[in-house]
Order: sequence, then structure tokens, then C-alpha cells
Amino acid sequence: MNEEIDIRLIFGLIRRQVWMILAVIFITLFASAAVLFALTPKYTATAKILVDTSYKDVLNPSDQGGALRNEGSARVDSEVEILRSDNAITQLIKDKNLVTDPEFGISVGLTEKLLSVFNLSGDETPDGDELLARVLTKVKKAVNISRQGLTYIISVSVTSRDPKKAADLANSLVHIYISQQVQSKISTTIDARNVVQSQIQQANAALATSERRFDQYLDDNLPKFADQSNSAQIRSLKTQLEDLKKNAEEKSGVLDAALARLNNDSYSELAETLKSDAIAELERQREALTSSLDSAEQGSQKAVDLRAELARIDADVKKQARQEVNSLQSEVSSYQNQASDVRQELRTSVLSADLPPEVLADIYTIRQESEIARNQYQNLLSRLKELDTQAQLQLADSRVVNEALAPATPSFPNKGLVLGLAFVASLGLGFGIAFLREYFIGGFVSDEQIENVLRIPLAAVIGKQPDDAQTEHGLADVVIASPMSQFSESIRKIRVRIERLIFERMTSGEKEDVWEGLVILVTSSVPNEGKSTVSLSLSRMLAHSGKRTLLIDGDLRKPSVHKGLGLAPSSELHNFLTGSAVPKNISSLAVSDPMSPLRVILGGRTGTYATDELVMGERFARLISIAKRHFDYIVIDSPPLEPVVDGLYLARNSDIVTFVVRWGSTSQNVAKKSVNALGENIRPGTQIVGVMNQKSVNKAQSYYKYSGYYTDEGSDS
Repeated sequence: MNEEIDIRLIFGLIRRQVWMILAVIFITLFASAAVLFALTPKYTATAKILVDTSYKDVLNPSDQGGALRNEGSARVDSEVEILRSDNAITQLIKDKNLVTDPEFGISVGLTEKLLSVFNLSGDETPDGDELLARVLTKVKKAVNISRQGLTYIISVSVTSRDPKKAADLANSLVHIYISQQVQSKISTTIDARNVVQSQIQQANAALATSERRFDQYLDDNLPKFADQSNSAQIRSLKTQLEDLKKNAEEKSGVLDAALARLNNDSYSELAETLKSDAIAELERQREALTSSLDSAEQGSQKAVDLRAELARIDADVKKQARQEVNSLQSEVSSYQNQASDVRQELRTSVLSADLPPEVLADIYTIRQESEIARNQYQNLLSRLKELDTQAQLQLADSRVVNEALAPATPSFPNKGLVLGLAFVASLGLGFGIAFLREYFIGGFVSDEQIENVLRIPLAAVIGKQPDDAQTEHGLADVVIASPMSQFSESIRKIRVRIERLIFERMTSGEKEDVWEGLVILVTSSVPNEGKSTVSLSLSRMLAHSGKRTLLIDGDLRKPSVHKGLGLAPSSELHNFLTGSAVPKNISSLAVSDPMSPLRVILGGRTGTYATDELVMGERFARLISIAKRHFDYIVIDSPPLEPVVDGLYLARNSDIVTFVVRWGSTSQNVAKKSVNALGENIRPGTQIVGVMNQKSVNKAQSYYKYSGYYTDEGSDS
């Protein structure tokens, strides 16, 4: 049942506040649409890269394996961070000259323009690094790099106002990243090559040192080896080696001298050094031509011819000298190669000779060191050649699997999504404002509001009466003059509620005489709620039904019941409460209603007495006690609760409180505060009922859609 009540409350709220909710939705959607169409659309282009985590070696394709899953995942995450780094994006800025780009470049904003107008801008001009940093910040905001789930695919997106620019920048960034990846691998390989190159130089020096040490050891101990081994072969090889070394040294000396003279163009000395008849003959011809040239007339044809011939002779001399020097170099190389062969043969002979063990151990140790140095040198030399080749054959570990295309639709703003969210937000905002208006801010516009907000039952809804319904003394005359009217029917509903209360108490087993003289308090939160009209109308309705009824004007500050009766105010009640006059009986305080059997105790303005002290005193309590013994109903017209506290004291003497609320006017917070105050001051068992007064006619028609049945104009059926 609670769920059903809650749902009905929600639908009731929507029904009552539907126009306000629709207005909020319309305004929100209109504002959102205006903002959307004012925003500059932006387009996002996306390129995708596949990262291959396997090892690649072009020189050895069979030696390629994939990485472990965890290592591969970490590798992809690392590549994502590399793509997000400033290095690739900075290169993109430089390649595309984005510093001067209208979208990403440096532009003068409104703030800078205003500062410039008032000469408040700084004199410092940002340098190139600062400008680049600003552009870098803008571009990084436009770039989004992310890994696609747990795959090895990286998504590179760029957002721009121009769809073609977005695609171009995304593709350029991808290619820059791949190029830098290859360049990084090449640089790493070259760095490794340089390290190997330095190691080769050291290994070469170590090899040369070990070889010289071995040769020196053989040279120093060769005579001893020949004697100890008594080997004719070693003696023969020793002799051959000495002869070859001697011949090589002689030829090397001649070669050095010849090269020195060749470089100095000393051909006569060169011919003597090389003992070359051809060079000597050419030198003699040169000297003869030089002598003839000296005697020839300068500028003559003969002199020209002699110079040409002399130049030819010089060229022939140089050519012949070069041939002789090359031949000599070949002889020196031949002697050195022969000496090397003889030395190698000598090493083999020495190692195989019958030598003492300690000598062989020394020889083997020296030779082993030489072999180790040679192997190291050869390995490093092989590695150097391999690195040289790898530097030229490096491949990227990533490849483009999807080139970015110019998007056809903007990614921002997403009009459908934004409008959808705006609709949802406006719906929530509309319901929120409707809830606040329904329960906190606005006035009461429905009977459900009174029951939901004030938590009291609603006795009746009184519609706003047309001006022609007003009588001479007020609207309360309608219950007598037009008993079948809607207004009269509304007052009857209040009476029904009161009679229901009496019935409930009688059926509860309590004595009937306890409920004779029921005290009904009619009050409201603020003035002008129609409280006095309801009080007089209800009292007349009760009196006209044959019940002994007394109406007391309890508003001692501003009494108004006498106006509805067309009578003058009276000070009898005031005099009684202050003790200045003691009436013979209660009837002497009351006057008769000219239009009904109702008896009324009129009020009048007080003097210096506090009205709350009068209504809370013993005399007023005695007045109520006497009235309850002589009347069936005692209706008290109370002053409003918000301005004064009199009504709270009057509520303590009441059996039922009728709380009047004016349609669309009474503040919900004020009404709730007043009802709570009443609840704290009434006696246990006293019930508070609500009355909505002056409801708009078109709104009240639904409440009284069958009221025409009881009017004179209604159908007889």
C-alpha cells in the first residue's frame, strides 16, 4: 500500500506541476541547443599502430622469437609513454610548423589585447623555448594516445577544427614515432660499433705486441735452440731468415731514399739511388732541352716547342721513377713476406724440435698468448662488420595498421549526446524545482499538497466565489441565502468531518456527555485567509441544522465577526476577561445572529491588556466550560498564528482545529510551521483538519464536478 501511495503522490506532483516541468525542459534544451550551435566543431582523426614485441635480426631471420606476455605488455605500455613524450610531439611541431599555425600557434588573446590597450602588458617578449612550450601544451591537449585494451595496438588520435589537418597530424605523428624508433635502433647499433672499434684498436695493439714478443724471443734464443736441438733445418732456416732480413733492410733503405728524392723532384739523384739507366737517359735529355731552351729566343715557336718537349720529358721521368719505386716496394714486400714465411716455418721447427721442457713451456706460453690475442682481434673484427651491416638494415618494431582518415562528422560537440544529457538534466531539474515548489516554496494549489505537506486530513475545498455571489454583509450569508450552492456544500463537508469525529469518539466507548459542547477552533497562518468567513459560515450551518451553536470572536486584537453579522463591535467579552464587569450569565455576553439561531459573542479592540494573557487566563477557561454545558458546538474564530500567539492558547481549549489555507497564496513553510506549533499545543486526541479556501473556479470545478446536481439548475434525473 505504501508503494501505491508513493506512486500516486509522484504522479499527482507531475500532474500539478507539469507546465512548470515542461517550461524548465524547454528552456534547458533551448539554451543547450544555442550553446551547441555557438561552439566551434572539432574533428578527431585516429591512426592505429601495431607494436611487434618479437626480436628482429635481418642477418639471422631464424633467430627471432616472441617476448613473454608480461614483457610484451610492458613493452607496449612503454611505447605508449614514448608516444606521449615531448620528443615526438616537438618534432611534429617543427615538421608541420605549428608555431605559426592559426589553431595551435601563439595568438594574442582578449586579455593581452586589453592589457596592451592600457599599456599594462609586460615588456618581456617570450623567447623561442617559451613559445615552443606554449604550442607544445596546446598540441598535447589535442593529442590522445591510448592502448586498445590488452592488445598490442596503440591508438593515436588528434583533434582539430579542420578534419584534414586532424588526419594529417595523426599520420605525421605516427610516422615520426616509427622513424625515431628506427633512428634510435641505428644510434644504438652505431654506439655499439664505436665501442667495438675502440676494442679492436686495443686488440690489434695487443696482437702486435704478442707477435713481436714471440719473434723477439725466437731471435734472442735462436742460436741456443740450434745448438740444443742440433737441428740442421733450424740452422738453415736461421741463415735464410738472416739473409732475407738483411736484403729487406737494404731494399728498405734504398726505398726510403728514393721516395725522399722523388718527393723533392731530385731526378738525377733518384737515378743514382735506383741505378736506373732509363731515368739517367731521360735526365740527360732533360738537361739538353733545358740548355737549348735557355739559348732560344723567348716567345718564339722554338721556345714553345722546347717547353712542350721538356714537359713531356718531365712526365716520362716521373712515370719511370714511379714505376721504379713501385718495383722496389714490391721487392721489399717480397722479402718481408718470405721472411714471414721462413719465420713461421722456423716457429714450427722450433716447436717440433727436441728442446728442453722448460724451453718448450716458455715457447708454448708465448704462442698461446699470441693465439688468444689473434682470436680476440678476429672476433671483434667480425662483430664490427656485423654491426656495420646491422646499422644499415634496422627495421622498426611498430607498423601502421590503420592510416587516419579525415572524419566526416565532428567529435565535439556530440550534439545527440549533449542534448540527451541536457534532456535528462532538465528533467531532473524540472522535477527538483517542482518538488521545491510543491513542498517548500510555492503556495498550496491542490488538496493533495495539504495532506502531503501538512500531514493533516483535508475537510473541504472552498472555491473562489464570483463577485455577484457576495451579499450585503459578506460571503457567509450564502449558506442561508443559497443553501444549495457550491460554497454551502463546501461548508457542509466541514460539518461532516466534525460529525465524523463525534461518531468516532462515541463508537470508541466513551460517554456521550463528554462530547456535548464540542469546541471548534478556526484559525490560519496569516491574515486574509478567509478564516472569519469560514467560522461564521460553519457556525450558521451548525445552528441551522438544529444544533445549539455559539460563535466566539477570539481575535481580540482585530475582531471581524461583527462585520459579517452587520452588527457593531462589543466590549462585553473584553470586560469579562479583564474582570471589569461580571455578567449574570453567558447569555448576557452573546448576541443573536439576524439570519440564524446562532448565538455570537462579539469582540472589540482591547486597550492596554496583552491579548494572550486574556485568552490564557482562568476567566476564558471558565467561559469555555460554561459554554460547553449550554451549547452543542462552540466555534472560536482565532487570530492568525504567525503574527500573534493567541491562537496557540486557544488551541489548548479546542476539541478540533480547522486550519484554513488560501489557495495559491499561503506559503508552505509558514503553514507547516503553524501546523507544527498547533500540534505542540493541542490536547491529546484533538484533531487538526485542513480547509483550502478560495480555490480558482476552473481548478475547483473538477473537485465539484457533480455539484450541479444539487443546484436549482441541475438535472431532475
